[in-house]
Order: sequence, then C-alpha cells, then structure tokens
Amino acid sequence: MNFSVEDATALSFGDNVFDAVIISNALHIMPDPVEAISNIWRVLKPNGLLIAPTYSHGHLREQTWNLNAKILKLIGFETYSKWPPDEYLEFIGENGFKVENWRVLNAVFPLVYLEARKRNSNE
Repeated sequence: MNFSVEDATALSFGDNVFDAVIISNALHIMPDPVEAISNIWRVLKPNGLLIAPTYSHGHLREQTWNLNAKILKLIGFETYSKWPPDEYLEFIGENGFKVENWRVLNAVFPLVYLEARKRNSNE
C-alpha cells in the first residue's frame, strides 16, 4: 500500500487510478475548490469513493464569521468558502459526485463529513 501527499489542484497521477481519495478539512481553505474536486474526479476510478469532510461556517452570523476568519487567518488558515451543509452537498453533487452518506458533526465549528461516489460523465 502506498500513500502520497499532493497538491489537490495539481495531482500528478493518471486518470482513473484510485479506488478512493480522502481530502480532509481542506476544500474550504482552497481558493479554487472546483479545481481540486475536478482533479480528484479525474484520478478516481469509475464509481470511486471520495471522503471529504470539511468545516461548515455558513451558519455563522457575519459578525461572528469575521472574527473567526481573522483568527483562522492569523494561525495560517485563510477560509475561502463558508458553505452551510446543504450548499456543501450541492457543491459536491454539481462537480460529478453522488453523495451517499453524510452527517454534521458538532465541534467548535460544525464539520460536514461526507462520502460520495464518482458519477460517470454521462450521468
């Protein structure tokens, strides 16, 4: 078994090579999450599994969000997407995946845990 850590927006692997990809707590801090998710879709085999938990900040009031965003940026995590859970699921679905399992885990910030399957391009 091999493991690799890569830039999700520039994966070095060929098409349709992985049974599963895990990207954990990262899509919300990427300036271009569509680029990342399209690269993940490309390297997954047909019906491949995506496991993509990410924090959900969309429920926060703007004043609370601004304070949290400043604190996160100070410690090195700039947040570009603050999806509420339903919008995050929609984002995953719009980018070639069918969400099979998901739930919101309550922590300091709610975490949306999800598992999704790669859809064929003709679906």
